[in-house]
Amino acid sequence: MVAAVLGGVLTQSQAAVLAWLVGRIPDQDLLDSQPQLIEVAAGRDPAQLAAWVRHLIATHCEPALEADVEAAAARRHLQLTRDADGTVRGRFVLTGEDSEAVLTVLEPLARRQGNDDDRTAGMRRADALVEMAQQLLRFGDLPAAGGHRPQLTYVLPADWAAGQQERASCPTCARCPEHRPASFADTLTAALPGQPGVPAEHACAVGAWSGPQTRARIETLLCEARLSRVLLNTLGQVRGLEALTDNVTPSQRRALAARDLGCVARGCTGRQPSATPTT
Repeated sequence: MVAAVLGGVLTQSQAAVLAWLVGRIPDQDLLDSQPQLIEVAAGRDPAQLAAWVRHLIATHCEPALEADVEAAAARRHLQLTRDADGTVRGRFVLTGEDSEAVLTVLEPLARRQGNDDDRTAGMRRADALVEMAQQLLRFGDLPAAGGHRPQLTYVLPADWAAGQQERASCPTCARCPEHRPASFADTLTAALPGQPGVPAEHACAVGAWSGPQTRARIETLLCEARLSRVLLNTLGQVRGLEALTDNVTPSQRRALAARDLGCVARGCTGRQPSATPTT
């Protein structure tokens, strides 16, 4: 094999992949089959060659394959880092066995959706990862978190949505303490120890993990959200809590059934018996 590298028949990368067989396949078998190994390796790039060699090891030395999987499992991890703008980046290592389930789910979700889908492959995979989590939140069997099934949680100040409309219709809003919006200086003052006011963390919509949220995001979620009301004093201490309630009324559910004629989740073919088309 050294002669094949020196003679330019094999690259160093190809030879390094073939070296995986040493100590796993009997030495005499490797010597006898060296010409065939070199011929096969010369026609494949290192990634293709590595896959082929793993098949050889699995076929002729299964304990070595099991040892490789155990070593990979010891290196498995998922690392996430949040950037200053709230985006999350990360890296992960999975064993080949565990990646089978992930890739089986990820592949159909990451396919291009028609000729007008101009997303890059990386964008489609990122969207697919988010959809995997959303599908699991909707339909998956998740362990309880704090005594309840895990759910997306967002905190909104009382006047963030409803108060905006009230201020718009209030003729004395500029002087009305109830509707007067906090100034930038008010928000800064609230960050100081012992000072009154609403701190920045309580003045905008906030996600439990991701921080400040856009109005478009929250308004979309409010269409099907369940709401609870928490009353805080000026120190941020909880004064009261209303029980969780469903924000979708029976009449709205009937309207959705008539509009959608069944489930609108991707891949679901269920239809509501009560759903009838309207004109």
